[in-house]
Amino acid sequence: MNVELMKSLSILMGLQVNDLPSIEINQKSAPRRLIGQLVQQNYIPSYQTAPDDLKWLVEGEGDCQPDTSIHIIDLLGVYDSGKNKIILYDLLIKLCSLQLNLDHEGLKTIVMIHELSHAITHRGIDSDKKIWEYFDIAAPDTTEYFAQIYTYKKLLRDNNKLCLKIMDRLSETQSGVYQSYKESIAKPIDAINEELYKARRMIPVGFELYPEAIGYAWSVVFDNMEKYEEIDNVVYMMMDCRPRPLKRKTIKSGTYFCIKANLIKIKSYDYQPSSDKFSVKSTMCVHSLISNNKDQIKGLSISSKTQKPLFCIQVDGGEYYLDLTDTTFVRNLWSELLAIINNEYPVLGKVLKGYENGFS
Repeated sequence: MNVELMKSLSILMGLQVNDLPSIEINQKSAPRRLIGQLVQQNYIPSYQTAPDDLKWLVEGEGDCQPDTSIHIIDLLGVYDSGKNKIILYDLLIKLCSLQLNLDHEGLKTIVMIHELSHAITHRGIDSDKKIWEYFDIAAPDTTEYFAQIYTYKKLLRDNNKLCLKIMDRLSETQSGVYQSYKESIAKPIDAINEELYKARRMIPVGFELYPEAIGYAWSVVFDNMEKYEEIDNVVYMMMDCRPRPLKRKTIKSGTYFCIKANLIKIKSYDYQPSSDKFSVKSTMCVHSLISNNKDQIKGLSISSKTQKPLFCIQVDGGEYYLDLTDTTFVRNLWSELLAIINNEYPVLGKVLKGYENGFS
């Protein structure tokens, strides 16, 4: 059923989806931050008024500050663009339907279509064979407008009067970001699709340098991986006292990573990455770090390509190797790079930070 829903939504948008998102209906729990916001904004019952069988879910979740910029729909479900995954929190949907006196299945349908609309507007392939490359850094009022208007248009096309009524009911509680779709409900779908295609081509304000960041070859490589053999002492057999052969054991340790535009390739004996994606924002930050310091990078480059740890920057067609134990500049460069990586992969950042004592 969900596959058919995805296909019908992609047809509605005029997009082709080859990379369908995975869908999880979570019927066990939900992130505490989402529960807290729903309690604070009165979208679900507090501990005092929740049904007895669900009191455990909302216990202690009334003390966070309400963030009204996050609407109910994106609190009941989420589209994880990095993992291409949709999660619906069914217990929260149930509580919300009780609190607002809405049909449970109807509300779940709206949340599902909304999150699927995020996924398809992001990853759907248009006539130029492109996806929405800037989805993750696009303004929320843009991404939420399209998720809402396509949800409405899908329900209208299916003549789903129950869900349309629920959507109208929800609009009474929505912030402006989630209400903007109402100005377009009379627009033909072709006009909305044209708006989407234009939005997908626009570079968000503040990210004007991103095309430059992916316009030519550059990379950052770090490598302190080691393999060596550890030899145990000679051990004698108890019966005939003949020596056993030396026992050899291969030891592997360290981490390797290579960052290029939108990608980070990681190999590590201390860390297993969950993805190889590197966000648009982080890609631009690393590129700017290299561009702003490339003269110093070239000037401090060393000839040895075998010295460990290797820290290599490729820029302007050349490969420049830096000694992490050499200068304050190189150490500061490493620290800035580490801060960017930490935003994307905190566990990797912690592993790399732990190596720093070994650089001295």
